[in-house]
Amino acid sequence: MNQYLLSVIFMFLLEVTFSQMAIHSDLYLGSDYELYNAFEKTSFHTGVVTIDRNGGLFSFAANASWENSDNTRYLDGSIRKYGPSTFTFPSGHSGRYQPIHISQAENNAFLDVTFVANPHTTQALSLDLEGIHPDFYWSVENASEHSFR
Repeated sequence: MNQYLLSVIFMFLLEVTFSQMAIHSDLYLGSDYELYNAFEKTSFHTGVVTIDRNGGLFSFAANASWENSDNTRYLDGSIRKYGPSTFTFPSGHSGRYQPIHISQAENNAFLDVTFVANPHTTQALSLDLEGIHPDFYWSVENASEHSFR
């Protein structure tokens, strides 16, 4: 009985200590589905996670982070970060890895980011924009009217 209890405690401690998600192949997340990632660390090994752009969502919990993203392993679609403060979104689209770093977003319940590897439909500049890239852009939305950088 004691050996069984020690095994269970060891397995529990192992899970608590090494709580992470590993992505080892291409993955598709359909529309109207959210993959809520509560793991402390997500490690990208191979493959792109394609998130349907008609309602699919890959989200990171407030304490979640990631590692090893590059041109062949990233999230392609809408990415949400709950409880953001400072976070780099591992975003990409159509073979282009384009992470975006957001800081000073503490007063937001969440931030949603989508990278789009197509020209923006509007090229007109507003007063707070200096330029619009001719080939791609990020869509950034928040839950409130609080600002972020």
